[in-house]
Amino acid sequence: MIPVLHQTKRSFSLLTISVFVLMMLGAIANGQSAVDRAKILATNEAFYEAFRTGDLDKMHGVWSPSREVGMIPPGRDFLLGINRIMAAFQLMMLRPPEIECQLEAPIEFRDEKAILICDERLGVSDSIRMMNVFAPEKLDGETEWKMIYHGPAGEDNRRT
Repeated sequence: MIPVLHQTKRSFSLLTISVFVLMMLGAIANGQSAVDRAKILATNEAFYEAFRTGDLDKMHGVWSPSREVGMIPPGRDFLLGINRIMAAFQLMMLRPPEIECQLEAPIEFRDEKAILICDERLGVSDSIRMMNVFAPEKLDGETEWKMIYHGPAGEDNRRT
């Protein structure tokens, strides 16, 4: 059974707290490699490609297999855990959106996490400022960067 997603007026209060916690996680790491940055951007692009094409297997592959993950779909409740996130994407991908990610800032590194802020372009005129957070995972002896959070990057995140 797929859980029903409910719209709530509280969805941004948790976001505000989570953004504050992320911002307080310490100093920006200097010296992250170009390889790390390329892997983060590749994972980010794979996320949006999976979204555009409705590829649930690819979408599952961008999320961390070993960490607690979370997502706040625009206008909806906070989802915690890969099963709830994938159930939400299963519903959203019934009609995959025309979606693009335009990066709005350089990748920011904080305590072994990477934060990416982008404007998600939905169609021609509508966009939403979103935050994607990635963490390194050791997979088959290689370090890969996997998504651990996707959600609004502020309370006033709707753009036109």
